[in-house]
Amino acid sequence: MKKGTKIAIAVVIIVAIVAVVIFVVNKNKHQLETYIKPEYNYFAMYSTEGKVGVVDKTGKVLIKPEYLDVFIPNPSKPVFVCYTNSDSYKFLNGKGEELYKEYEGVTALQTSELNLDFEKNVLRFRKDDKYGLIDYDGNIVVSASYDELTSLKNRPGEILAKKSDKVGVLDAHGQIKIELTYDSIIGDEYFTEEYGYTKAGYIVGTKGENGFTYGYLNNFAEKVLDGNFESISRVLKYDDDNVYLIVMTNGKKGVYKNSKKIIDQNYQNINYADSSKIFVVKRNSNYGIFNTSGKEILPVKYKAYNLAGDYISVENVNGQKELYDVNGNKVSNLNYKSVQASRKQE
Repeated sequence: MKKGTKIAIAVVIIVAIVAVVIFVVNKNKHQLETYIKPEYNYFAMYSTEGKVGVVDKTGKVLIKPEYLDVFIPNPSKPVFVCYTNSDSYKFLNGKGEELYKEYEGVTALQTSELNLDFEKNVLRFRKDDKYGLIDYDGNIVVSASYDELTSLKNRPGEILAKKSDKVGVLDAHGQIKIELTYDSIIGDEYFTEEYGYTKAGYIVGTKGENGFTYGYLNNFAEKVLDGNFESISRVLKYDDDNVYLIVMTNGKKGVYKNSKKIIDQNYQNINYADSSKIFVVKRNSNYGIFNTSGKEILPVKYKAYNLAGDYISVENVNGQKELYDVNGNKVSNLNYKSVQASRKQE
């Protein structure tokens, strides 16, 4: 075999190997974790005097009920926040030994304002007026280098980090997932029983002279929409893997399916009816219907509407009622007394 041929074959093999490596890296990057609920091994116990302690799932008393209150940030781990009064607390393990004494200002990060839920992977600590993260074993995950660290709203397991008045996101391992270049970041609230919030994306805000404008990143923190909208909200109930986003600019709303605009921004309001899998748009007190591909099913000319599964009852300008299916086909020779609304009108 000639030397040039050998070199050519070697180059092809190297290119193939590099391509495989890139594919594997990207596949791992885009792999979703299945949502796993924590195992409940530990529970707060209350005495007749109103004091609080801890028992394990066998009923064994680990912490005697002598505290004002006790929080268990991760019910699968023997780490307990025990309050001696409303302002003073300490972390104890299952043997009643104090934890994290080598750190200053250790706190559990609350993930919900309504429920006493906390981050399951990390705790925050303070040093020299900066904040970092440790794991439940007391190991430093992130050094104390941030101005603020809080649980990211609607994305439990991820941390909102702030430095020099800009915010970004850290993942559960303390790695930067979203660079600290934004003025606000929230999760979009999308949740499934199988994946939890791991399929949720991010609504990112940038502050300008005229206030905030918003963009959208997907669950892998990849940009889907540029940050030039007055508001963005995600449709939360549907059956497919697409992302439906209702956006607004200059007071007019439209819809994007992933990064593609499917309904122009011509409407005062848009609602998604999950039971019928359609969008109801409103303009100048008139209603119209679009499907999830952005096709107009019924024009924007009706004064009222009611939805019932696969049927749409509308009232025209003359007060007459018409009945259509969700594909826009008019239903004829069908006797019915009423169609019950599945969504309250505005």
